[in-house]
Amino acid sequence: MWLDLNTISKLASIVSAFSLASGSAATWIIYNTIQKRSLHTEWLTSFRVIYQEFWKEEHNSIVRRWIASDAEYTEIQEILIERNNGVGQNNLDSSKNAKLDKLDGFLALLSRVTTFEKNRMTPEQRELWSAIYERYWITKMYTRPELKAYVENQWSSLYKDTYRNSLFDANASAPVPWYLKSPR
Repeated sequence: MWLDLNTISKLASIVSAFSLASGSAATWIIYNTIQKRSLHTEWLTSFRVIYQEFWKEEHNSIVRRWIASDAEYTEIQEILIERNNGVGQNNLDSSKNAKLDKLDGFLALLSRVTTFEKNRMTPEQRELWSAIYERYWITKMYTRPELKAYVENQWSSLYKDTYRNSLFDANASAPVPWYLKSPR
């Protein structure tokens, strides 16, 4: 016989090692595929919740109009001036505080937007996210001086996370979005 017991034993060890390695590799591939699909589903669900709240909630609609429209911004502008002048003190009446409360709810939502797990996004998801929230709403918000001062004073962590001088300096070259920068 051409295969003796010693040769069969060696072949069995090799086949066993190969089977173990390929089984481990297959398990790892399946786990990663399921994990990525799970993360994508989780991201999509979270995105839909924030997106719906951003667009469907009445108080967010009002604040978006204040930010987007020069005519409607005047409704909150004087309130912001009064609140910014009394930093640390709130001497506003209930009507003015109700408007600030709507603004604060919107800023709380933007805080959630800025802490969203961007590192788990695909490039397409990052582009969508940036186009919806960062490139228009956050940039537009900071073109309103009273609103910018309010965010800087009352929402300092949001301000630090979102304000970039290069976005608002007319002499600066256009900034390269973070998602297009090559990793170092």
